[in-house]
Amino acid sequence: MNGFARRLTLYLLAALGAVLLSAVAYAAGNVAGDVVSGRAPTSRPLEGFDLFWEAWRLVERDYVGEVPPLEEYDRGAAAGLLRELDDSATGLIVPEYADLERQDATGYYRGIGASVGTTEDGYVEVVTVFRGSPAEGAGIVPGDVIMAVDGTDIQGMSLAEAVSLIRGPEGTVVELELRRPGSDDTFKREVERRSIEIPTVSLEMLEGKVAHIVLSEFNNRATAQLQDALKEATAQDAAAIVLDLRGNPGGFLDQAVSVADEFLDEGTVLVERGRQVEERSYRSKDGGLAVEIPLVVLVNESSASASEIVAGAVQARARGALVGARTFGKGSVQFVFDLSDGSQVRVTTALWYTPEDRLIQGEGLEPDVTIADNLSTEADEQLEAALGYLREASN
Repeated sequence: MNGFARRLTLYLLAALGAVLLSAVAYAAGNVAGDVVSGRAPTSRPLEGFDLFWEAWRLVERDYVGEVPPLEEYDRGAAAGLLRELDDSATGLIVPEYADLERQDATGYYRGIGASVGTTEDGYVEVVTVFRGSPAEGAGIVPGDVIMAVDGTDIQGMSLAEAVSLIRGPEGTVVELELRRPGSDDTFKREVERRSIEIPTVSLEMLEGKVAHIVLSEFNNRATAQLQDALKEATAQDAAAIVLDLRGNPGGFLDQAVSVADEFLDEGTVLVERGRQVEERSYRSKDGGLAVEIPLVVLVNESSASASEIVAGAVQARARGALVGARTFGKGSVQFVFDLSDGSQVRVTTALWYTPEDRLIQGEGLEPDVTIADNLSTEADEQLEAALGYLREASN
């Protein structure tokens, strides 16, 4: 399996409900909007819920099992209301996931430094271990299955519940009971929790002094980490850049604009149109770290929202070429509101357009060079195509 295939596996796990111990998976909603914390409006329409109360009275009277108190249905009713909007990016975030998202939006969290997904039998599997992390120091490796946390069996727990047990105050110790693949025996590891910076950007210098920069999500540390990578690439006399946004599900709108700013001269990055704001233009400024170096942006079907903002601006302004597969097509902006029970509501408030006024929602971006990546081979065909494009452009 090639390197990108391994990363794609990670992102697919996220899309299926995996949660990073470093970060809640953004792919769950492909969110790319402003995230604004604020209380939801409190006005309540008093009419129009006759059907709800009719159904409730029947359940209360005739249901064979125990009927929970009415207040426990509150969250379910709210979730149902949001589902009726038929917008996958609008929805209810339950408190345990909301807490994790609040932490991870900062780009830091306190934990062991690993990402996890659920197993078929309801346990938690280590997907990757971050370099230099407490998990690595404790000898935990990808594929290890976490059976218990501090003596508590986690089988059947939601991923958010399990992650919440593993995380904790910096300097405290968590005991994990694990099982290694191919063995029925379990073993225990004590791991000291630390403040972990979510590894958002990686840099690899390839043949021909091409800087291959992978940006995995647009959290609040994305621009800072990208700037570090660009400075390092410049110090190594990079002749070109491949910005890899494959599998990147999005993140914060301001980070998307700031990332684009590093590659673009002054001009429009995107235009936002919505209910509250008729039109708003986001612009890049002069002075980016990589505005002149040859650029290719790698994209695929899982490149969404904030990724499409950056890729769309690069393509529309003829700054560089897009290579790979048509992108996801999520061109909407979300605001996040806190609810009184600790839940959050994520609401789509606007659509965005590329600098040449092209709507991305439901359409995606068509690459300048379209090529599939064969995940069953060792080769990374899309990366090779990007390198080939750069070689031809330099001749």
